[in-house]
Amino acid sequence: MLVLTHSLFMVQSRLLALVGFAHSQVVWLSALMLILIGFGMMVPLAACNTILQTIVEERRRGRVMGCYEMAFLGMSPIDSLFVGVLAGPVGVVTTVTAGSLACAEASRPPKD
Repeated sequence: MLVLTHSLFMVQSRLLALVGFAHSQVVWLSALMLILIGFGMMVPLAACNTILQTIVEERRRGRVMGCYEMAFLGMSPIDSLFVGVLAGPVGVVTTVTAGSLACAEASRPPKD
């Protein structure tokens, strides 16, 4: 449970750093936000990968990891296309901010 809570915190902090990056006009602050975004992305992905490989039986691990990677890497071009189309009329700052806040809201744990 601690890993899940820590991963959710890292995801939400990464998304909030992305909002800060979208609004930043100072180079050193933008670089700091990019470091936080990268760290906030790598920790939950490494934790997910480790947990997934630990709980899946060995003979099915390749198939499960293939589906897992397809979900993350395969959807990235579709997401990039959507964000690029939306950023034209709306603006980059608004698009990144809205996407980050929507993802932060979606990643909140459900209330018991």
